[in-house]
Amino acid sequence: MVKSCAPAPLWTLLRQLSEAQPEKMVASAICQNREVLSAWEDGSCDIAILPFPFADAQPCMEERLYVCVPPDHALAQKAELRFADINGFNFLLRTELGFWDALCREKMPSSKFLVQADTTAFDELVRSSPLPCFTTDYGQRHHANYPQRVNLPLRDPEAHVPFYLARRPLPCCGIRCGGQLVAGAGRGLQGPPAAYVPGVSGYVHRCSGGRPADGLCPG
Repeated sequence: MVKSCAPAPLWTLLRQLSEAQPEKMVASAICQNREVLSAWEDGSCDIAILPFPFADAQPCMEERLYVCVPPDHALAQKAELRFADINGFNFLLRTELGFWDALCREKMPSSKFLVQADTTAFDELVRSSPLPCFTTDYGQRHHANYPQRVNLPLRDPEAHVPFYLARRPLPCCGIRCGGQLVAGAGRGLQGPPAAYVPGVSGYVHRCSGGRPADGLCPG
């Protein structure tokens, strides 16, 4: 089980875990910080992702929150924003945002949020509504981008978040792959490509003996 405080860390991680172990189903959930930490502490999840250091977690990625508005919106002429600037504006909001949802509601007590669970319906609302919404730098690179809108970065420290990932050792395939885990997602691959797949904290072992490991090989 993978529990994350936000959706973005899961986008690449789940694909990488599935590629490393195609015969296994990877369960995941997006939760508030307290629930993720509780699941890690009581052993009910194998991988946990939080926006602050905990246990032996390692940095895995960063994300910055943006405000996304139509070009004729009152905020569109700004170069950057703070939560104080947008408190009181009504926003479109997706469900399953984890701690981002709680943060926005905390920082914007005078705002109302039109919440939409369905991705297609939300994208249609963004295209047709004058209401602002949120996006992130990571989301703009990897998922839905709204070219008809202006993206304005939020400069509050709370809007720029490093994520930390902790994982429990899982059973190895029994074959020593002759390498080591490389910390930091996106860094250069070391060793024969067939022996590794990108994944947790940069790379997880894939058995070089011709079959996937039964678990994430601890090396």
